[in-house]
Amino acid sequence: VMEDAIWRRELRYPTVVGDGIAVPHCQSDAVTSDSIGILRLNAPVDWTGDGSTPVRMVFLLATRMTSPNHTHMHVFSQLARRLMDAGFREHVLSTADPMTVVDRLSTGWREA
Repeated sequence: VMEDAIWRRELRYPTVVGDGIAVPHCQSDAVTSDSIGILRLNAPVDWTGDGSTPVRMVFLLATRMTSPNHTHMHVFSQLARRLMDAGFREHVLSTADPMTVVDRLSTGWREA
């Protein structure tokens, strides 16, 4: 059910944000709590099928349909702002430790 909601949305509005990153998102009560999933792909995937958008990392946002209306786009906009920062993007794309990515996402990017 959740996967269907994600792909339905992606068919209409692909969420490639550039620089090898996609941020598919949906609202579905198939999830038990608002969530962010992070996937680092072993090989780039042609996200839109036209050869122009290779994706190496996916940030999946899933919020409950019954969450407040603003939650879904609020989380998306916060993540999008962080992904606009070249240092943050490069850090999450290049770090080998998954917990470091989670920490950076949780606390925001800061100089190490």
